[in-house]
Amino acid sequence: MAPKRLRDEPQEKDAYEATAEAAGLGKEERIALATLLRHHMLVTHETSTDLSRKFGLPVYIGARKKETAHELNQFMQKANPVHSIKIRDGFAKLLNDEYRKDTPVYIKHAIHVVYDRGPNRSQITSSPHNVISGIRDPTPGAGRAVSELLSGVWNVVRYAHHGERVVRAAMVIEEANDENGHDLPTFTIHFRTFVMTGTPAKLVVTGSIIPLRRGEHLMFLGQEGTDYPLTIMVPKVLDKNTPFIGLVQRRHHERGAVFAIKAYFCRADVSSIDELSPRIGSWVEEEALKEILADIPNIPRILRSLQISPPNIRAGLIL
Repeated sequence: MAPKRLRDEPQEKDAYEATAEAAGLGKEERIALATLLRHHMLVTHETSTDLSRKFGLPVYIGARKKETAHELNQFMQKANPVHSIKIRDGFAKLLNDEYRKDTPVYIKHAIHVVYDRGPNRSQITSSPHNVISGIRDPTPGAGRAVSELLSGVWNVVRYAHHGERVVRAAMVIEEANDENGHDLPTFTIHFRTFVMTGTPAKLVVTGSIIPLRRGEHLMFLGQEGTDYPLTIMVPKVLDKNTPFIGLVQRRHHERGAVFAIKAYFCRADVSSIDELSPRIGSWVEEEALKEILADIPNIPRILRSLQISPPNIRAGLIL
């Protein structure tokens, strides 16, 4: 007599299960896909036989000559792996940017689970909008949680790309507004830089803060006057009053090169960015210490923390 299999003993996967998982369709993805199908049928009034024909699945003639879509119905009821890859690829053809935008949050999350993660992502993720959708944290309320943590006015301190000057900027982060369709917090940065003539020019950057998947980092994605993007990668911030360091990548106005450099962010004791903007500027390090010390007493330590290893190298990375 064969030994009795214990309930918690690992079960061998059948060929369908193994094939589905190899294609990135584990149990969680199949349940999410079944949810998408049911939602689609409710909204569009398409039947399971309509979808079966679109997906290339069999349609049978049952009792009283009524058409039935047995395979698709079985998938929606049990999320089994049979035909799951064909169903996933067939449903992908129905998706577009508008479909993603005009759906409830739980449906957007199901789309992320099925199509926007893992090694076998669908081709629908290749558009710029869907690239952003694919990298952002799909957890409902993730954007609002970030905005509640970081909203307010911040000092920003960094070295210029050549390391010869210190730049002090002002940043304001505003909360996400779901009612207006802005589910991500926004930011505005004011800073001054010296153009080739040596004249200080005030520049403004605006953009959004994207909480990334896994919750380990935030990406500030903005645009400044050069029509180039500015990005800032920041490790997860745990406390609303804790300073943090981010990696800034931007185009240098005077010389046109793209560079990356560290920047320090700390809360400003003001109520609006307009109060802080008069204090922004760019100075050689000795002058910067005098200009900033009253507002940020630990500025000497901050500048040391911004120097790139090996010690005393302050220049940015030129790309």
